[in-house]
Amino acid sequence: MTQKIMTLREYINRASEEKKAIGHFNITNSDMLSGIISAAKEKNAPVIIGVSEGERDHMGIAQAVAIVKSYQKGKDG
Repeated sequence: MTQKIMTLREYINRASEEKKAIGHFNITNSDMLSGIISAAKEKNAPVIIGVSEGERDHMGIAQAVAIVKSYQKGKDG
């Protein structure tokens, strides 16, 4: 069963209606992302992934996006 991917706005609206919060986590590498994703799956909770300004300068936005997309691609096949 394929789950519809919602926009950030849709997740925020749903969380607001349900009186819940969405966690935002900064990553520095794929190991951190893996841990965050594992916990989110365990709790069946959406998360927002980001990088700090310093990490953005070090890692680069393109690399951070590539890491996150690689996890999405692995999930979707």
